[in-house]
Amino acid sequence: MHLVYATRKHGYRIANWNIHLDRITTSSNDTIMTPAAGDVFFGLDLAAHLLPRHFSLLSRYRSEGMKIVSLAYDLLPEQHPNWFNDKTVRNYRRWLRASTKLADGFITISHSVKRDLQEWISNQGIQTASIPVSAIHLAGAIDQSAPSQGLPADSSLLLEKLARTPSVLMVGTIEPRKGYNEALAAFDDLWDRGHEVNLIIVGKPGWKTDGIQDRLRSHPLLDRRLFWFDDASDQWLALLYEVAHLVMAASKAEGLGLPIAEAMAAGKPVLARGIPVFREIGGSQIDYFESDSPDSLGTRILSMLAATDRSHEARVFSWDEAVAQLDQFLWQICTTGTPSSDVCPARNPF
Repeated sequence: MHLVYATRKHGYRIANWNIHLDRITTSSNDTIMTPAAGDVFFGLDLAAHLLPRHFSLLSRYRSEGMKIVSLAYDLLPEQHPNWFNDKTVRNYRRWLRASTKLADGFITISHSVKRDLQEWISNQGIQTASIPVSAIHLAGAIDQSAPSQGLPADSSLLLEKLARTPSVLMVGTIEPRKGYNEALAAFDDLWDRGHEVNLIIVGKPGWKTDGIQDRLRSHPLLDRRLFWFDDASDQWLALLYEVAHLVMAASKAEGLGLPIAEAMAAGKPVLARGIPVFREIGGSQIDYFESDSPDSLGTRILSMLAATDRSHEARVFSWDEAVAQLDQFLWQICTTGTPSSDVCPARNPF
């Protein structure tokens, strides 16, 4: 197996793993990718701005016998362009068209995305049976994913403070679909009514959300009842999962909902918006809300925080399972071109 990369200026080259730096390094002397018949190119990274640029090169490799499989995390820029910047939407749509034309198969991160992708493919006049699609869930075990390190200077005091008061954790970039406006409105209502409860947000500042970002930064209860960590390491996030009394997922659409998987892996109760993909991931193991009005959502939050049993044993998906399913799918693409099951990687993938 080789890790490969491309830039705007050159095609795909083999990246190197630097054992001293424990990371991938690249240089102008890196070996050019020269696939052979039977190899599989697995597009793990979206790289929406690059794959269409190298469409002709990949088409030639494919005509010479290389198989191409892409991973689709979601179709949200296609389905909800108003949630994204115009450039992101343009790049994504080019990537989706190019990936479909090149595809010997797709991996999606949920059955919900699989259905969306197959519907989109069908709408392009392509027989969906001609492009195998497999859904493989991502796992929620942070400690199995080379977690980043680093803690705030006052991390011990912060954790003690958060543990003393019922705390709700939300995880995700501050972007339009994540439901932060509705969540903050619900907590403002709870705080106005005198309830002592914390809202913890872990997420980088995103796009098209200047209003909610300004509300968070200027909130009168910031660092007292409202906590926003906009550059948290995986190490700090794992500790916040431990101290949280409840994890809330308010997104209006997702490809999977990784914070739900992470919360379940940490044994935490979850309150999620009742969208199909969240129900697919959480099933009967988590709780859902339908109305996001401040009064209704606030009532659900208080009800779950009041529950005496806060330990949740949940069946969670593992990275070992994901790797095994990926290996099966790519191997069958490589050898037969038609995986025999829904979750089925080449023995020599690029």
